[in-house]
Parts: sequence; C-alpha cells; structure tokens
Amino acid sequence: MKPFALCRTVQACLIALICGASIVSGRVEAQSSDNYPARPIHVIVPFAPGAADVYIRALGPALEAELGQPIVVENRAGANGLIGADAVKRTAADGYTFLFATASVVATRFFRKDVTLNVCKDFVPVNTVHESPMVLVASPALGVKSVAELIDHARRNPGKLTFASAGIGSIQHLSAELFKNETKTDLVHVPYNGGTVFIPDLITGRVDLAFSTLGTLAAQIGEKKLVPLAVLGKATHKDLPGVPPITETLPNYQKIASWSTMLAPLGLPDAIRDRVHQAVSKALTKPDVQALIEKNYGLALDTATSAEVGKLICSESERLDLLTRKIGIQPD
Repeated sequence: MKPFALCRTVQACLIALICGASIVSGRVEAQSSDNYPARPIHVIVPFAPGAADVYIRALGPALEAELGQPIVVENRAGANGLIGADAVKRTAADGYTFLFATASVVATRFFRKDVTLNVCKDFVPVNTVHESPMVLVASPALGVKSVAELIDHARRNPGKLTFASAGIGSIQHLSAELFKNETKTDLVHVPYNGGTVFIPDLITGRVDLAFSTLGTLAAQIGEKKLVPLAVLGKATHKDLPGVPPITETLPNYQKIASWSTMLAPLGLPDAIRDRVHQAVSKALTKPDVQALIEKNYGLALDTATSAEVGKLICSESERLDLLTRKIGIQPD
C-alpha cells in the first residue's frame, strides 16, 4: 500500500487529523465542565496575610458549600502583587487556580517600566467581591489632628514627612501621590511588602502617615494608636464618627477605590467561568458572609455578569492611566 493510501492528499489527512483533534478536545472540555469541580480549587492572594485575604477567607466556606470542593487560599506576596498575579497568568486555564486581585495589581504598571502584565487584557474576569473605604491616618508622634494641620506641617518641612504603603504602585502609594499633587507638598514614600507590615512602624513614628483601607487600620484607630485625619472620599463613614471626608479640605481630591475581584487565566472555558461566577454571587448573599465582610469594614459587591466585571476593570485601568499622566507620574 502506498503512503497515505487512505487519504488522497497529505492536506486531506491533516484536515482529518485536525478535525478529529477538535472533536476530542471539545469532548474533553465538555466533560471537564460537566464534572467541574472535581478537586480542590486554589485561590492565590498576591499579598501578605492579614489584608486582602481577609475577604476571600470570609467567602471561602460559603463558596465551598456552593462548589462542593475545598477552597485553598494561598498568599504569594511580592512586587506589589505581581509575583502572585504572574504565577496565576501562567497556570493552566482549567478552573482550579484563580487570582484574588485588588486594585493595586491594576495600578502597578503605571509606576514600573518593567511591568508587562495588564490585568485588563491578561485574565478572564469572574466576579467582583468587595470594596473597602480608605482613610488617611497619622502617627501620634507627628502631632497633627487634621488634614489642614498636616498640609501646613508638610509645607513647613518639605521632604521630611514619610508615608508608608504596600509597595510601589499600590493604591496606598497612588492615593498619597494624588494628595502630594493636590497639596503641593513633598512627602517621602516608604514602600513595604504588604498592607499590614508597616503598622508597627506607623504606631511608633518611624513613618508618619498612611493612606490605607479602614479594615487594615480600624483596630489601631479604635485603640487610639493611630490618628484618623480623613476618610478618602466625599462622605463620612459610620464607623469613624467625627472624622471628615478629605474633600472638606481638598474639594478636588479624587478617591482611588480599593476593591477586589476574582480573575482566572486566559482560556478558561465559559461554562466554568459562569459556574464560579454564580457560586461567588450566591455566596455573597449569605448573611454570615456579609456580616464578616462588614465586620472588616468592607462592602460586599456583586455584578450581574462576568462581562460587567471586565468592563469595571478596564474602565478603572483607563481612569488610573489618565490620573497618573495628569499628575506627572513617570514609570521607573
């Protein structure tokens, strides 16, 4: 028998092979979607424990009940979320590894030239989870009691006041840069490897200020170890009576929202994406989940579709791009 006797041409054989592979691939994907999930699901939090992971850990038990598999939360801190995010980006898109991303992961690329990761383009959006109010706090050692006092002190001491953040390009960092631009003050950035790591230094006065989430700093504020100067936004917060919004002093200050979202590697089958989206949405309605998120001073969020999550991420990315350009931030 001559070679390729069963096929008239090599091209015909290749077409047959490709079609057969496509059918098999489709069956495998359908089977994996039908049986999903068949093993534990890993959620990577790209930050140190004690901040962003509070919310996914609160969501975990309800999500396990919805999906019927354990939810394993793993912290992979470093480079303001880029290490964990890049690890998920390179993972198989099979629905067993997700990224619990925050707005900081979106913002980092506007501060660093070496960042190629683009959350808007490199991941499949699944669901939004929460938003946290942001506050400006000072170390008691600084001796200021209001935003106006802080501005006056900073202008009289250019280059001497320091602010802590979770890292270069974090939401804390960007919030401070907006403050500097609006007040024409010179504050020195001290980046840390995580959103809670700097708290001891802030309490003792080794750093002077922080623009961070209320959930991260609420205990220290309540114990009067830190001085709350303002809520970052246009309204007061029920858990900070007497603390004014920053817009009372700086009407043009633009708040940067601190939110979290579930993302997956590109190529995740739609059926699995929708399955997880529905599970997260249901879990967010559970009274115990809402109570835990509220206890940590967050607001439970939900969107009707995964497409809406994608629109949210991309619109926020565009807004941050415009803001960083406006205030003259150049990637290093």
